[in-house]
Order: sequence, then structure tokens, then C-alpha cells
Amino acid sequence: MTTKSLTKKISYLVALAAFAAKGSAAPLVSLGDDVELFILGSAGLQYESNIFARSTNEVDDFRFTMSPGVEFAFGRSPTANAKLVYRHNFHFYESNTSLDGDYADLSFQGRYDTGVFLGTLSAHYRERASNSAQDLGGGAITGRLVERDEYSVNANGRYQISQLTAFSVGFQFEEMNFKGAGLTSYESVSVPVTYFYRVRPNLDLTAGYRYRGTQVDGNFPNSRDNFFSIGAQGELGSPLFVGNATIGYQERKLRGVDYKSDSVFYNFMVTYLASERVSHFVSFSRDFRTSSNQGQTFTYASLTFGSRARLTNTLSANVSLTYAEADYLQAVREEDHVFFNVGMTYSPNDYLNINANYGYTNIEGVGFGAADYNRSRVSVSASVRY
Repeated sequence: MTTKSLTKKISYLVALAAFAAKGSAAPLVSLGDDVELFILGSAGLQYESNIFARSTNEVDDFRFTMSPGVEFAFGRSPTANAKLVYRHNFHFYESNTSLDGDYADLSFQGRYDTGVFLGTLSAHYRERASNSAQDLGGGAITGRLVERDEYSVNANGRYQISQLTAFSVGFQFEEMNFKGAGLTSYESVSVPVTYFYRVRPNLDLTAGYRYRGTQVDGNFPNSRDNFFSIGAQGELGSPLFVGNATIGYQERKLRGVDYKSDSVFYNFMVTYLASERVSHFVSFSRDFRTSSNQGQTFTYASLTFGSRARLTNTLSANVSLTYAEADYLQAVREEDHVFFNVGMTYSPNDYLNINANYGYTNIEGVGFGAADYNRSRVSVSASVRY
């Protein structure tokens, strides 16, 4: 990147931050008593050491991103509120200009809470172009970015039967639609049902069941999961330890072929509130996943440690380290994943955020189709909501 080009891109970030510093925290337009319109904007500069996820002959590049958008906020009551957000992301590469593109991002979030019934709904449509085993569920393609459309819907309703008991029913839909050859599109539907029993003022024991069906494009077999679990959520032994824990037995069957796999799976997430400004967390989980490589089934187990700190009233920092294993059940293929991230956020007011981040990825794989690469990313960005 030339000095002139870099200076020009940095000037965009400075201009965006200067605009926000002179803005107002109030919405740009109020459309009646219950609808507000906000204008969104962000710009970022990222350096990536291995944009094509190659094990050799790595290609690095700078990418400049601009993301204008709008937000509609509905309802000011804590009982019922929602928001609809649309962004359009423009990507400009310094050297590999053939990778330039623009991508839509539309999301919705809604909440309805009567005290007895709590309902939530979120939906997302996203166009993306990247190349990493983490993003694609395995099967990184060497030499190009993978364009795809991602869809998701997550709905959940919880009803309080009594002071001690409650139950919830959910619906989750996910679809990954790849463009171009080399990867397999798929979609999944999940229906979780959970029963809650309060044993302490801030601790619930849970028992649940989840059905999940995954449909794979082409002539590859679809799958069906049944997961039975028990767990706990809330204050885990002390007000300083907050989180949830679920463990259970899961079975996956492939339709059209004589194949079945079952095992113990789990999901734990615990946060330690060290002080008003500092928290530490640990999470570990294991579940079936579906690969973008011919819809293959694999188990994904991960362990993450992280910390968050509010250094001042305007400056915060975060750091996390993840180790994960991907074990493919229908092929001789295994991968070890390591992700490290550290970042800082400067928020001088309610509508401006300036972020700086560093991320490192190391994936070591063996077997046909396994990913095997290293990558470093350094980025700085500014975003406003006016």
C-alpha cells in the first residue's frame, strides 16, 4: 500500500470520528411516538496476512471497508420493542482489486415481556465473502474468497407457570447458501423445549429436549438429531459466578444410509465478576456440526478463556484464547484450531465507537480436504449511530 493511499483511507476514519464528535445522541428523525430513525455509518482498515487461507504461497493485502446503514427502532416501552437494521458493506482491496465487492446485511430483533411471558425473535440475512474454516464450517477453498448468503431465524417463548417453574419452546432456522462450485449448501431447523425449576432465588435447574434436522443439497445424506439434556443457569454457587451449564446425550442419524452416531455433548459458559470493571469467562462446548464439504458430519469441541476490562469510563479492552478440535466422523480428517484475539474500544459518547483489534488463527489439519494455515489480522475502525 502506498503512503498516499494509506493516508487517504485513514482520513476517512478521522472524518467519521469527527462527524460523530459533533453529533447528537438523539435519533435523526422521530416517525410518530413509537418509531425512531437512526443513521449508521462505519469505516475500517484491515491488514490480513493470508487472505486465501493457504498453507504455502500466502497472499497478504489491505482491505478498506465502508458500511452505511439505517436503523428503525420501534417502541420505547420495556414491555414491547423491536429494531430493524440494514447495512451495506463495501469492500475495497489494495492489491487484489478483483476481490472488491458490496454485500447486504439485514437484521431484526424484537422482544415482548409481560412478566409472565417473555418472547424474543431475531432474524438475519447476510451476504458475505471470506475464506476460513471457522466461517465456512470446514472446507476452506484455496485461491478465492467464498461468496455466500446466510439466513437465520431464532424465536423463543418462555412462560412462567408458577414462582418456581417455567417452560420455554424455541424455533431456530439456519441456511448457508454458497455461490460457485466447491462447497455444499445446507439448512437446519431446531426445536428446543426446556423446563425450568427454581431451587434458589437466582438459580434454575433445567431439563430439555432438542430436535434438529439438517438438509444438504445434492445427493448427500440429510441428518436428524435428538438431544436430551439437564443443566443449570443463574448464579452458580456464588453471586460472583454467573452462567449456564448443559450436558446430555445426543444421537445423529443419516437418512438414506445405515449410519448413526451418539455421544455425550455439553455447553458450559461461566463468567466471574472480579470487580465492577473486570470480568473473566470460560466456556467449553461439544456438538455435532455439518461441514460445507459434502455435508459431512463432524464433532466440534472447543475451550475458550477470556477477559473484559473497563479501563476508564471511555476505554475498554478484551482478550480471548480458543482451542478447538474438529473430528470428521465419515472421513479420515481431523483439525486443531487455535484463535487468539485482543482488542480495545474507545467510546467517548453514546454514538461513537473506535476499535482496534489483532487476531491470530492457526489451523493444523490432516486428511483429505482438511484446512491447514496460519493467519494474522490487524484492524482499526470507527462507527457512529446518529
